[in-house]
Amino acid sequence: MIVYIATYPRSGNSLVQRIVGGNFRYLITQVKAGFRSPDAALRLLQAAKQAEIVHTPTQDRPWPEEVEWNQWLALCRLRGEEWRRIILHSTLDAYTDTFREALAREANVFFVKTHHLPFPRYFEGEFVVQVVRHPGATLWSYFRYLHDFILARGKDRMFAEPPMTLERVIRGDVNFGSWSSYYREWSKADELLGERYLLTPFEELIADQPAFSERLGAWLHLPAVAHGSVDFEAFRAKFPGKDLRGTSDGYERFYTRGQLDLLWSEHGETALKYGYRHPDFGLGSPDEQIRRLEQLILAAWTAAQARRPGLRPAVAGAGTKT
Repeated sequence: MIVYIATYPRSGNSLVQRIVGGNFRYLITQVKAGFRSPDAALRLLQAAKQAEIVHTPTQDRPWPEEVEWNQWLALCRLRGEEWRRIILHSTLDAYTDTFREALAREANVFFVKTHHLPFPRYFEGEFVVQVVRHPGATLWSYFRYLHDFILARGKDRMFAEPPMTLERVIRGDVNFGSWSSYYREWSKADELLGERYLLTPFEELIADQPAFSERLGAWLHLPAVAHGSVDFEAFRAKFPGKDLRGTSDGYERFYTRGQLDLLWSEHGETALKYGYRHPDFGLGSPDEQIRRLEQLILAAWTAAQARRPGLRPAVAGAGTKT
């Protein structure tokens, strides 16, 4: 059995992983660009010290010969648990139809995190847990993530392309594309998977983690070790100064009125289908203040471009339009 934890970025994927890990005692691995070496992925998991992990079976860790075995699979044992097989961190290329079909037939449960779009087809034994969050809260959090976590990791990376603005994130000019397009594609997978697709609003997940844990366990027929809650405050304390609010309420104050208009014109139709309300447009920040800040960013980017002639030219009108 393969269980994919599938969300648009900043929609509660990490919280679901912690609930699964804490309440059901499984290690979750992920599909992500950059994990192209099985050995490097194995070393990364071993360094995290969450579990005892080895690459291949041995005499004291036997495994049936008839099951699928390749470089992307390993054995894992969490403290107090039996050995289980896991799929190592890998790129999407590792998930061929042959690979997925073989693992989906197993009684062993593989939990996998992904932000990718759905596969064209699914096999019996493949399940999807999906969390959806209000686009206003999701896209602001993703914008902050791109600045606070990604941009901050590389010197002058900010100037390697047109400035990253909230408008670009709203329109889907980012890694995982448009929020609406993402969930429209996943709605097709819902039809393919039927009862093997579990949708949970982020807001309900935050409100009652134990209820979600019980629902998940009943759905997958997995016995839970506990039905406790993840301490979100402790998680937030690990990242001081970052925008990890753990709520969808009040997102409007981080947008201008113009940005809220753009948000709803791009995503309102899809948001309504998931039961989300339109923004409180009166809570938006002054457009002129944001426009001036973005002019400063564009000026800094242009100046850096002059010092580094190999950069791509600035995009006209990249800032906020008022």
